[in-house]
Amino acid sequence: MPGPSARGSILKLHARGLTLAQGLDLDVIAAGCHGYTGADLGALCREAAMAAIMRNVPPPPSCSTTSVPGAREASSTPSTAPASAEGVQVKEADFARARACVGASVVRGVAADAGGTTWAEIAGLSDVKRRLRQAVEWPLHHAEAFQRIGVTPPRGVLLHGPPGCCKTTLARAAATAAKATLLPLSGAEMFSMYVGESEAMLRNLFQRARLAAPSIILLDEVDSLASRRSSQGSSGSPGGDAGERLLSTLLTEMDGLESAEGILVMGATNRPQAMDAALLRPGRFDLVRAPA
Repeated sequence: MPGPSARGSILKLHARGLTLAQGLDLDVIAAGCHGYTGADLGALCREAAMAAIMRNVPPPPSCSTTSVPGAREASSTPSTAPASAEGVQVKEADFARARACVGASVVRGVAADAGGTTWAEIAGLSDVKRRLRQAVEWPLHHAEAFQRIGVTPPRGVLLHGPPGCCKTTLARAAATAAKATLLPLSGAEMFSMYVGESEAMLRNLFQRARLAAPSIILLDEVDSLASRRSSQGSSGSPGGDAGERLLSTLLTEMDGLESAEGILVMGATNRPQAMDAALLRPGRFDLVRAPA
């Protein structure tokens, strides 16, 4: 997967035939295209060019019910709208519109749009937002400072509180502020009738998160796949043995995040007491309560 520098070179290669607006920095745009392949960047340039063309197309003349002499002849006059991107300046806003249509292929069908949710749109909860900024934004925006002072960022954050207290909205705002790819998954959707399919789905999700880093994996209803195990070792999750295998896979994947930079696992639950104690140990899930 190309890094930021390689993405910048590829994007410049695809944009060499476009007329770029003055001051447009393709390196900055490429730096935000996490997980994009060369083909994705080519599609992004084409979509940005199309957005620029559509921006320069004049609005169609308003229709009139009154018969005007010569109207038939006027309607047959060729349009003066540009037929190609030649001579049309492509602006940063055009690339922003293109990114809304062209996403990274590695997370296509899995990633969710954070919806542009910002911290300012969430009233109150100042302590919760502060702790989420420390856990999500700081490690991504100040990675050098964390390495210099020897602080290991958290691998997981558990948002818990009653239903309807904006746990998912907080996760979306954190992803928007960190400019990270959001990969949501409901714990109840993980269970399959085929042996091993649920674990493969979870491993595939973590693999896609690594390719699209920085990324946030949001596990909604995480208690359904990480239920407390009994003294006999069986899981209390709805899937029985399948739930225990899922829990083991989740623990293994989270422990493997030490070498993967820019990946955070966020869990949301209204039953933290039902979760297995292994997930709540230091270094895995840090608890953040979202009050009602």
